[in-house]
Amino acid sequence: MRVLTVTALLAACCAGCTHHQLARSTLGQAKTVTDIQCRQVLTNLAMTHCTPDVLPQFAVVGSGGTLVNDQGTAGVELEWNPYTLVREQLGLGGTREVEEQWTLAPVVNPDKLRAIRCAFQLVAHGTSSDSDDNRLLKSFLGEDYAVRIPRGWYGVGGWKDVPKGACHVARPRPDAPKSDGPAQRKDFYNPLQSQIQLGGRGR
Repeated sequence: MRVLTVTALLAACCAGCTHHQLARSTLGQAKTVTDIQCRQVLTNLAMTHCTPDVLPQFAVVGSGGTLVNDQGTAGVELEWNPYTLVREQLGLGGTREVEEQWTLAPVVNPDKLRAIRCAFQLVAHGTSSDSDDNRLLKSFLGEDYAVRIPRGWYGVGGWKDVPKGACHVARPRPDAPKSDGPAQRKDFYNPLQSQIQLGGRGR
């Protein structure tokens, strides 16, 4: 009877703990969406400051899920002689597995990549190296795209210049390409296509 009582209490506690842990993990994972987006934006801005014509990298957060799996075990050992019970031992154990994941969709459309690069160049330098930037940005952001691309909302400097209360900090990737001048590249490789279009001719 005591074993059954302890087992029932263990199962009830695990069920309640799983519910609370799932709620905490789900809320915590949801907060990471903003962090992922902010870090992507700041990393691309840092690369644009160093190399204005660098190809940006951006991925959109899609579906995701949070999984909490609790398992509990209980065991009992009884030892007796012909007259009475001489020893009883109860063993309890438990494990918890928490899994959080996001599905990311990288931006691979050439026009979208050009528009994103134009936006980062306007924020970082106030001008774009792509002569077709007005058409690209208007097609994605609308006629008032300039209002959607504010400047002066972030700072640039060394690690010693980072304010203590900064919410996000980013720096260029160590393997980011360096350029000596403004390369006028307008064509991008699209992995969804089977050829590269350069100057209107296929190779």
